[in-house]
Amino acid sequence: MDTSTLIVLLTATLLVVMASAMPVGLALLAAGALVFFIGAGLEGINFLGGLPWSQTFSFELSAIPLFVLMGFLLQESGMIRELMRMFQAWAWWVPGNIGVMSLLTAGGFSAMSGSGSATAATLGSVFAPEARRHKYDMRVLLGALNGGACLAPIIPPSVALVFYSTLSNTSVTELFAAGIVPGVIVLIFMLAYIILRAILRPHEAPRMEAVSLNERLRSLHVLPVAVSMAFVVVGGLFLGWFTPTESAAVGSTAAFILLCAKVRSPRCAAQATWEALTRAAVTTAFIVFLTVTGHIFANTVSFFGLPQQFGAAMDDLGLQAWQLMLLMLPVLFILGLIMDGLAIQVVVVPFLIPTLLLVDADLIWFGIFVVVMIEVGTLTPPLGIHLFILQGVTDSSYEDAVRGAAPMIVIWLAMVGVMMVFPSVVTWLPNLLR
Repeated sequence: MDTSTLIVLLTATLLVVMASAMPVGLALLAAGALVFFIGAGLEGINFLGGLPWSQTFSFELSAIPLFVLMGFLLQESGMIRELMRMFQAWAWWVPGNIGVMSLLTAGGFSAMSGSGSATAATLGSVFAPEARRHKYDMRVLLGALNGGACLAPIIPPSVALVFYSTLSNTSVTELFAAGIVPGVIVLIFMLAYIILRAILRPHEAPRMEAVSLNERLRSLHVLPVAVSMAFVVVGGLFLGWFTPTESAAVGSTAAFILLCAKVRSPRCAAQATWEALTRAAVTTAFIVFLTVTGHIFANTVSFFGLPQQFGAAMDDLGLQAWQLMLLMLPVLFILGLIMDGLAIQVVVVPFLIPTLLLVDADLIWFGIFVVVMIEVGTLTPPLGIHLFILQGVTDSSYEDAVRGAAPMIVIWLAMVGVMMVFPSVVTWLPNLLR
């Protein structure tokens, strides 16, 4: 069977299965296994049978469930509420204060947890009542919450970056370092937008009541805990104390100790821990299944030499790395409209690696590029996972969620432009670690 027929068959099978409302993981499995069987017969099926074990028996991959567990433990401990109270105490006078507080809290929580969905759910449930109490415009708040939730996969520790490292065989430590500066820059962009909008349209963002100095000082008790958690998890990794998996294990242990310290009753602590473990297990099962089915799909396209042929075609065209990235912009944006972020990675990353190596692209830079574009997808209908999460937890309309997120889409796309014009904002810090 010639290559063009295989490409058509693979694409058609994937689209038909996805159109039947089957989960993306099953669609990848069906498309990969069917085409492998047609192209290689029973020998191909036997080869695929060993992938579930070979792709999940990985020390590096074990960092993902531990980071996921750490995020849920921190969520159950009430850390995000305490961070909110601290920023509320110190930023009550800033224009657009509640939106500003939500973004700052998202940044702080992102430095301790790598899950965007968990951040969106927790932030929404905490800030929505506060916004309604102060008659804050819900569209502005939903925009800030959507943009803030997108920080978690960029600012380390990040599950999405760990996942990318397993697909691309790149350093998790360098990826974490690469995400810091873009994460801080896009946070500043979003804060500037919220403050400027509040200045121009003050009726949308009423000021909160003043907070006494004593209350402000008392709110700082959470700061040493938050800084310590971020330092243990991220600082220990950069200083060479831990491997990524060890960092995740230490972070999970620290989060569990924090939860036990915050929840006085042993019964409540046990219940909160069980809730975190259950949610982490469900999330991990999804990620592992997607890892296996994604590798089946990736091995199918690799077995028939499709990535190599695509790379050769791009090489014949004489494309440079930045030109290839421009071509990938609309592809990633469209995929983000219909697919989950991790699913996009397993489809795109293995396929493009040979081409990226041919054009001497920086795989660390490309990892941040892919994750940022995926986050744009989480803000964009019709899928827009953050839109649905925040619509539900804030009891708002889907229209308000979409309208609120629209300016954040522009800001995140502007961040992509900054990364392409000034690639050193991504590569500078990883280069220091080499």
